[in-house]
Amino acid sequence: MWLEILLASVLGFVIYWFISRDKEETLPLEDGWWGPGTRPAAREDESIRPFKVETSDEEIHDLHQRIDKFRFTPPLEDSCFHYGFNSTYLKKIISYWRNEFDWKKQVDILNRYPHFKTKIEGLNSVATARIFYKLMLRLGFQEFYIQGGDWGSLICTNMAQLVPSHVKGLHLNVAFVLNFFTLTLLLGRRFGGLFGYTERDMELMYPFKEKFLYSIMRESGYMHIQCTKPDTVGCALNDSPVGLAAYILEKFSTWTNAEYRYLEDGGLERKFVSLLERQ
Repeated sequence: MWLEILLASVLGFVIYWFISRDKEETLPLEDGWWGPGTRPAAREDESIRPFKVETSDEEIHDLHQRIDKFRFTPPLEDSCFHYGFNSTYLKKIISYWRNEFDWKKQVDILNRYPHFKTKIEGLNSVATARIFYKLMLRLGFQEFYIQGGDWGSLICTNMAQLVPSHVKGLHLNVAFVLNFFTLTLLLGRRFGGLFGYTERDMELMYPFKEKFLYSIMRESGYMHIQCTKPDTVGCALNDSPVGLAAYILEKFSTWTNAEYRYLEDGGLERKFVSLLERQ
């Protein structure tokens, strides 16, 4: 047993050293242009302009027409949310959206708050980090705290790497890491106590293939198509409000509780129906 622990430790150290030896702590700030055509010769417009949220009767009428033309296809019997958003329950969602949702009330609520817009570059994680940094300067902040989750954690990390003297503090959730911890996941089932795992940790993480690999394969289809073929799915989602609703709300179900896929309503009425009732 001790030999296995020694070998695992040595292997973990080698992996960690290999991954971290070329790690770059800072990034060059640089500049960028991501708009159509060539970069304008004129100085970038740095003005911050107020605006109000608006929608027209024509836009709402067009939305209602698109909802009315939804082509319903019955789901597989007893499929619940196993294959995505249950189309029978979707009829209830779009009925509320079509007949009860008060757009003008929501616009009034949004416009209780001041809104502003400005134009800055565009887009990958490093460029996005640079954009947010420029925005903070444009708003008059020389130092600031930043928080990021999901892709925001990478963007905020890039901000700290670009301008460390301006970032007073960095807080991340869903942090992207690849180090010795990755190895502990693979060895934790057998040596959980050695790595400080509690019984609850073990329950959440193992069996590893089911809790991580199978779950990622089952729930990450949207991410793969958005990463590789965004223009294809974008055409469909932009044209169909009902399709967009199903695409987004399905993740409200499975990301709230994976077991909700066994329910006909995807568990949405357990967590979110009160929001609809209060609208």
